[in-house]
Amino acid sequence: MSRIEKKIFQQKPVILFSVTPGASGSKLVLQHAADLIPRWGGDLQATIGIPNYIDFENFETYFQANQTLLSHVQKTLQLL
Repeated sequence: MSRIEKKIFQQKPVILFSVTPGASGSKLVLQHAADLIPRWGGDLQATIGIPNYIDFENFETYFQANQTLLSHVQKTLQLL
């Protein structure tokens, strides 16, 4: 990222994901990043925290156990 050109996203839509081993889904880090996206020229569409990922082998098994979150991710991705 350049200090000269701060609008690196050029008004493109952005969805932020945070994948963490903890239960909070890294809410504070995700919120901080969400605050920065508009400053960097991004059109923030959504933020999604994916907590407790370490309890599963991979995303496939994670989302098999978390169908509600999978549905939310799929609907959010349709925004793009």
